[in-house]
Amino acid sequence: MLRFIYNLKRDGDYFRHNFLPFWYYRSDPNEWVLCIPPLLTYVSAESDGDKFQLWGLGALWYRNLKPAESYDRQMLLLGIPYYHLVKPERGYSSTGSLWGLIWESESETETGFKKLSVLKFVYKRVEMNGEAYHQVLGIRF
Repeated sequence: MLRFIYNLKRDGDYFRHNFLPFWYYRSDPNEWVLCIPPLLTYVSAESDGDKFQLWGLGALWYRNLKPAESYDRQMLLLGIPYYHLVKPERGYSSTGSLWGLIWESESETETGFKKLSVLKFVYKRVEMNGEAYHQVLGIRF
C-alpha cells in the first residue's frame, strides 16, 4: 500500500515520482506528464511539440496544441475573457472573448478572409476578395 502512495523510480531515461493523492509525475525521452489532483490539474508535453494543459479541469486554463496538425485551442476561464482557436482548414484563426459575443477576430490565410465583430450583431467588418464592408445593426455599408 505504501508503495502505491509514494513511489520514486528511475530507469535510464525513464523517471516517475508520485505521492498520491497530491501529485504524479512521469517523464521519458518522448513525453512528460504532471498530474496534481488537489488543483484538478493535468499537464503533458510530447517531443513532437504536442501539449495538453488543464488547470482546474480546464475551467481556469485549457490548451490543446498539435503543431503537426496546425491545431491550437486556448481558453482562459472557459473562454469568457479570452479564447484562441487555430485550425488547419484554410489557415483558420479566431480570437475573442465570451465565445465571440463580445468581440471576435477571424481570419483565413488561404482565402484572405478577415472579420472583426464587436458585440456580435452591433458591428462587423468583413474583408474578402480585396473588398471590405461594414455592417452596423445588420445594415451593410
